[in-house]
Amino acid sequence: MLAKPARPCNYPRCANYSTDSTGYCSAHQSHYVPSIRTKDQRPSSSRRGYDRHWQTIRRRVLIAYRIPPEHWHRYDIHHEPAYNPAIEPDHLKYKLTPLLHADHSRETARQGGGSQSLLPSRVNRSEVSDTHTGKSEVRGWL
Repeated sequence: MLAKPARPCNYPRCANYSTDSTGYCSAHQSHYVPSIRTKDQRPSSSRRGYDRHWQTIRRRVLIAYRIPPEHWHRYDIHHEPAYNPAIEPDHLKYKLTPLLHADHSRETARQGGGSQSLLPSRVNRSEVSDTHTGKSEVRGWL
């Protein structure tokens, strides 16, 4: 069987090569820190308000935005403002927009749980429509 090719050491400005799975040469092995995954401390998704009723709403939003069913697994539904069941548990009272998972994660992190508009500041207002939700959205955003 072929041996794994040596790669440059992960330590900054190290000229050595390593075949180790950590990516560090023998001189810098002590700098390797394994990643430690922490257990998700949040309650279950259904206890946070994402139950069977939510799945029906999610399906309706994806259909309304004409996303093909074979791509539904790629999308998360973004709440505007951020979903807070303590204030308003009814999902239908929020503006719901499908976003690709990475975009949704980025937007949620950017907002920090707050509510800011999804519209970029440089959007030409002629591109805005009220077709599905009755609220503003950018055509072709998806």
